[in-house]
Amino acid sequence: MNAVKTGSYVGTGAAVTVELGFTPDYIRVWNETDGDEAYEWFKGMTNGHALKSGNSASTQFSKITSNGISAYAGTVADKSAGITFGSALSESGKTWRYAAFRELD
Repeated sequence: MNAVKTGSYVGTGAAVTVELGFTPDYIRVWNETDGDEAYEWFKGMTNGHALKSGNSASTQFSKITSNGISAYAGTVADKSAGITFGSALSESGKTWRYAAFRELD
């Protein structure tokens, strides 16, 4: 069984925190407004890192090592676990869509 959450946020230029109710194992987020970039984060990656897929012949794939994606545990009682999208994934006024997955036992 898996837990899945999808949603969207509007970038502010600063980090954006999204409560999911679980700590994800995999996250994918993309800039819906421009359609020019997507990011992925996998369990085991360092917080703040992400794999970037871009719509450019010279930089189709790259790793970012700061201001990327971070998962956080929160507490079970308040279901505050979720993700923080760093400023690299928060272009002001742009709509971002995400999908977060967790494998459950």
